[in-house]
Amino acid sequence: MNGSIDLAVFYDRLRFWAICGTLCAGPSFLFAASSGFDRRAMVVGTGCYIVGFAVITALPRYQRDVAGSRLGRRLRLAAIIRASLAGFGLLGVGLGALGGNRDIAGAFAIFSVLDCLPGILAVLLTEVVSGQSLSRATEVGFGWTLMTTLVQGALVSAQLLVIALLSLLFPSRKRGNRLSEPRPEAPISP
Repeated sequence: MNGSIDLAVFYDRLRFWAICGTLCAGPSFLFAASSGFDRRAMVVGTGCYIVGFAVITALPRYQRDVAGSRLGRRLRLAAIIRASLAGFGLLGVGLGALGGNRDIAGAFAIFSVLDCLPGILAVLLTEVVSGQSLSRATEVGFGWTLMTTLVQGALVSAQLLVIALLSLLFPSRKRGNRLSEPRPEAPISP
């Protein structure tokens, strides 16, 4: 096996991470719509993570050593859980904006608030590192927002790893406990 990436695997991973990454970034984009963040920088930062995750998970060594392992399956599950939570948050915000049932919209919007916590922490970390507060950084624009987006992506990546590692604490199902695959019926001989 050579060290080159199989393009079919890369496109599959790119599709997966584009969906997960876009859903995870959705609440931050909603927040940015009402603030001074440069949305172009957010798109660039989110795109960096999507492509980065796609490349890493398409590498032959990752495919061989991690993808099919218990950790690899749990990392994929963590990404799906994280994207689902963000998707529920976006659904709640959308229902609220459309004037839907306020109780249901509020319940779903809670997921959006939980999803924005890494964003809030990223803003605080960027303020500390750059020495500029958010109110002054709106003049800076692209670079400050890109740095914040990249920090938030690192925090979300850490969340994915923590979710995956915590899920490893639960025992895996034994092969005998899994539902068996349906078998084709054998032809009946006369």
